[in-house]
Amino acid sequence: MDDKTTFLNHLVINLSFNDEHDKKIFRADDIVKNNWKFISIGAFETVLNYSSQAIELNPENAIAYNQRGMAYAGLKNFSAAVESYTKSISLAPKYAQAYFNRGNAYSEMKKFILSISDYTKCIELAPYYAAAYFNRGNSYVILKNYSMAAADYTKNIELAPHNFSAYNNRGNIYVEMKNFDDAIADYSKVIKINPNCSEAYNNRALAYSYLKDYSSAVKDYDSAIKLTPADSAIYNNRALLHYALEDYIAAILDLTKAIQLNPNYASAYYLRGLCYKYVGNKIKAQSDFSKAEELGYTEQKNFRGRFS
Repeated sequence: MDDKTTFLNHLVINLSFNDEHDKKIFRADDIVKNNWKFISIGAFETVLNYSSQAIELNPENAIAYNQRGMAYAGLKNFSAAVESYTKSISLAPKYAQAYFNRGNAYSEMKKFILSISDYTKCIELAPYYAAAYFNRGNSYVILKNYSMAAADYTKNIELAPHNFSAYNNRGNIYVEMKNFDDAIADYSKVIKINPNCSEAYNNRALAYSYLKDYSSAVKDYDSAIKLTPADSAIYNNRALLHYALEDYIAAILDLTKAIQLNPNYASAYYLRGLCYKYVGNKIKAQSDFSKAEELGYTEQKNFRGRFS
């Protein structure tokens, strides 16, 4: 065999190898592309299967690792999700979504410093990634860094003005900061965007209560109950307002409804016991105090029955 023939044989073998390699890469890309539809419907076992196939075909496919991380996260295996996202980032260091997704996994694992770091990197790579600001704000809230959280929710609102959850969360921060007027403005914005958001009515009622605008607070509690009549906490909150106004009979009615919806509502038993005490029914008061204690309610001395 002459040198020319040997060269041609090597060339054919090499081309055949490259052709097979390219086929695997293209097949992996097709799997990844098709996998997004399964992610959109939450078919995470399927996503896990297909992303693993894509990785086997092309171990350098960063998107496949990201998808596998999403599958693990959907299956609540957050440590495995972090491992897959980290591999994706190592292959594509400027892949903003992988940082965002790893931040979400860290958040689920209550590793909020790490989640903030990943959301920050995502924002650095993609400054218009609205959800990264929102989720970083949530992490800041957990760490009680309310000023940073408020700034992130504000940025999210700027980028996604119809995200009523950002207004609601920022409103909650304003309540924590005792900035009740701004809190009411944010909750009102939520209600304008989503008139069926019971939580916003409930939260705005609390803010009105702190400002001693009790008539507005009652109206909001009424609206919240109309929207979610099975929410025991709203009845309890309206009872607190009645208690603050010394309308103990109305408070007892709301607390009885709250207890009917949630028979293990320890603080509701305790507050109803106080109301029974103030209307002179000592027997029922003692019964409710005993039930609250039985259910583990031990913060009677810290009970805050009036808005201040």
